[in-house]
Amino acid sequence: MSRHDEMKRLLALPWEEEYRFKRIPEKEGGGFCAFIPILGATRCRGDGETVPEAIADLRNVLEDMLEQYLEKGMEIPTPDRQYSGTIVSRKGMEI
Repeated sequence: MSRHDEMKRLLALPWEEEYRFKRIPEKEGGGFCAFIPILGATRCRGDGETVPEAIADLRNVLEDMLEQYLEKGMEIPTPDRQYSGTIVSRKGMEI
């Protein structure tokens, strides 16, 4: 598979399911930070004034990071879509 095809395959993975967000405190500039923990929360992160801006920045960082991983032949952790099928529900004692 060519590097271009591998890049397309990687970018098509469900990375959105892995996104996590944090609000950046006003004293640190405000806005939002978006990151992907399985790729290293400090290595793969984006920020912006709004969540959509943070996501757009994160997508750019993700693309650059995946490209570097491919160039160096590094193993790339990918989103895991395996679900247990277990549903946990808590109900109050009055039910």
